[in-house]
Amino acid sequence: AVNKCGSIGISLIPIILVERQFSTAQSSMVLGLVRTGTLIGSFLGASAAARLGNRSGVLISYVLTGAALLVTSQSYQFLALAFFAGLAAMGESMTQGPMRLLIFGSVAQKDKQEAMGWFRTASNAAQIVSFSVGSVFGGLGAAALMIFDGVTSFVAAIVGVKVLPDTPEVKAPERSVAPESHIRK
Repeated sequence: AVNKCGSIGISLIPIILVERQFSTAQSSMVLGLVRTGTLIGSFLGASAAARLGNRSGVLISYVLTGAALLVTSQSYQFLALAFFAGLAAMGESMTQGPMRLLIFGSVAQKDKQEAMGWFRTASNAAQIVSFSVGSVFGGLGAAALMIFDGVTSFVAAIVGVKVLPDTPEVKAPERSVAPESHIRK
């Protein structure tokens, strides 16, 4: 929930593009890279969770998002802004898979549905906080709000180091295969 409380940075990229007077073509390219980063991040999040563990996957996504948003907030060169905005989107979307697997790995089977409900409730409430912060402090500018998002990502990583459990991997159930002698020819 800490990370979602500041999760406003990606939605501010169009405002940053207008403020910094990028052309329509450049802005379209940046927004396309943001969407591409989101797609790639979904796959990388699952890969990071499989290779490094769910907890590490979540923490890496928080740190990557925070760093990329801080750089994006200060980028005035087109290529730098495009690259780091895409990287921020990638980092933000990397969180979903490992976080769900982390929840599934840390609660009893009978409590999984309720745990996911509480996770969604906390995420939605934090998103309300995020956009409330945006509306109250919007006068400070999009870059300031993006910095706020980057800082909350780092705070989420620090809190995550302290509170996120190391869970066993959640594996798909194995399928039983019939012996060849039972297969009709």
